[in-house]
Amino acid sequence: MRKAKKSLVLVLLAALVSTSIIPAHATEANVTSQSEGVTINAVENEWVYRLYNGQRQKRLWSNTKAEWLTDWMPV
Repeated sequence: MRKAKKSLVLVLLAALVSTSIIPAHATEANVTSQSEGVTINAVENEWVYRLYNGQRQKRLWSNTKAEWLTDWMPV
């Protein structure tokens, strides 16, 4: 009887310990990220082409900043 009681206590203790383990690091990382207000933005650029005086040219336009990034250059 005593051995069965000891085994039952050990099984219950093991069950309690295994269910109480929570990944604390993951929870803290999520809270830290939210408090810092981290946002990730993708930069979108596109080449714009034109024909100027019979010469093909290109210029880089930033869709993200809505501004030209380069001057006109020959292709």
